[in-house]
Amino acid sequence: MLELVEGFTLADRITGSAVPLEEALAIARQIAEAMAYAREKGDIERNTSTRLTYDQVRATFPVWSADGSSVGLDSIHGGEVNLYLKLASGAGDERLLLKSTAGDKYATSWSRDGRFLLYTAENPETKSNLWVLPLQGDRKPTPFLGTELNESSGQFFPDGHWIAYTSDESGSDEIYVREFPTALLKDLGMPRASG
Repeated sequence: MLELVEGFTLADRITGSAVPLEEALAIARQIAEAMAYAREKGDIERNTSTRLTYDQVRATFPVWSADGSSVGLDSIHGGEVNLYLKLASGAGDERLLLKSTAGDKYATSWSRDGRFLLYTAENPETKSNLWVLPLQGDRKPTPFLGTELNESSGQFFPDGHWIAYTSDESGSDEIYVREFPTALLKDLGMPRASG
């Protein structure tokens, strides 16, 4: 049986207004990649699931890597919630991506160029905040949005230049879009992705 994941469905997204061509192509590409992967594993024909994680209290919020070879996830090991990488083939153990005692955190999006993992971190003083974890170099996490509001569920736009996210800035949860700043990339010593 498959896990129910909260969020909008494809039917919700395509109902009402027209979907811009670039977004429609991105959606089609994601569906095709997911179907190809599932078909390769034989799971579509058998209508079964393949378990990837074992031996932890909880493993949640899976996010596919851009090339489909790995899944980013949060998991509890030793009483702490940290971010891990698991090969999509199921081989090997989970690899620690980020260890931090600063509360719960969960992956929300992987940049298309594979350089960044976007995640939400819970903090008692600043609520939910968006962070960027570079997957190259020293892998030092950098805040993307860290206000006294709740900012969560960030998603990279396919070109990597924008992030859509949820915020309660208006008093209720709404969707916002903000540029993935060139200044942040410079601080991380990385060139801006082309696209």
